[in-house]
This record gives sequence, C-alpha cells and structure tokens, in this order.
Amino acid sequence: MNISEITKQLSKIVENYFKSQGYEPSDLNHMYEIKSEFDESSNFVDITIYAELSIEEFFELQDSLNSIISKYDKTSYFDILDEGVFLAQIDLSEFNPKQSIEIPKLWLTNFGESICEKLENAFDDTFYVSDITIDNNQLKLAVETSDFEISTTIPIDINLISEYSDLIHLYEYDMYKKLLIDINDFYATQV
Repeated sequence: MNISEITKQLSKIVENYFKSQGYEPSDLNHMYEIKSEFDESSNFVDITIYAELSIEEFFELQDSLNSIISKYDKTSYFDILDEGVFLAQIDLSEFNPKQSIEIPKLWLTNFGESICEKLENAFDDTFYVSDITIDNNQLKLAVETSDFEISTTIPIDINLISEYSDLIHLYEYDMYKKLLIDINDFYATQV
C-alpha cells in the first residue's frame, strides 16, 4: 500500500471541491491538510483530514473520499471527529497483499547500484546490475561480474512500505546479505 498515493487521491478530491466552490488554487494549501499515521500495535493506518469544511460540506464529499479508502479496506470510511476534522482507519489485515507495488525505475537502479557497491567492497571485484524487478511482492536482483551472473529474490511486505525510501531502509541489508551468501557459495563451488 502506498500511503502517499492515497493521500494524493484524497487531496485531489478535496481540492476539486474547493475549486468548485470558487476558491483559487493558491488558497488551497491553507484550507486543508491530510495526515497519515501507521499504528503498528493495531495494524491500522489512520488518515485524518483537517479542512475548512462544515459538517454539511463534508457530507457532500464523503462518498468520494470513502471510494478511495475502500479500495484498501472495504469496511473503512471517513467519520467526523469534529467540525473540520475527519478520520478514516484502514485495517491493513484487510489489504490484499497480492497487489504489486510500483517503484520508479530510477529508484530501482539506485537500489541495485548501492548493493553492487557493497558487493565490490566485500569481494574486490566489479559488479553490475543486469536486472532488477519487483513483481508479486518479490524483489529480484541479478548482478554480474566479468566471470558470472547471479540473481536472488527476497519477499517484500508492501504493508510496511509507505514511501520508496522505506524499501531501502527495510530491504537493502536483507538483499545484500542474501547475495553475499549466494556469491560465497558460488565461489566455493569454483575451487
């Protein structure tokens, strides 16, 4: 689940509403804020909208806002905490983990190059990324040297990822460690 993408979609709905009410785009930054927070103990993501909306105006938007979050949790909906404050809780255990996460190619390239740099320090050899993909919640990285090519795959939990930087933080060491073992095993068989 990409929380920033959900936030963008919700922002678009709120902004379109304000524009339809005659507000200028330059005024919109001061009229609303959307915050998200992951509660690890309950496995819920809280999404709170703070907006200059009356309760009646919120009711006009409620169906559109709920249509976004119900893609991730069919039972989730926005509720009124106070005038101008609206909360939805997304239960991550309801989220379909078979959905794939889309990561920009440049980010994947940077991730692969970072791993290669670590491998070069460990093996005193030059490594190149020959393939890197994310599919079905599996991160696959293939690296090569002048002598061989080796690839490995690690599972990723998209429920833990809200930003691309989370992938580096959570999985760079795991990928490096797995490749380190695979390459050591490869070199051991070559002796």
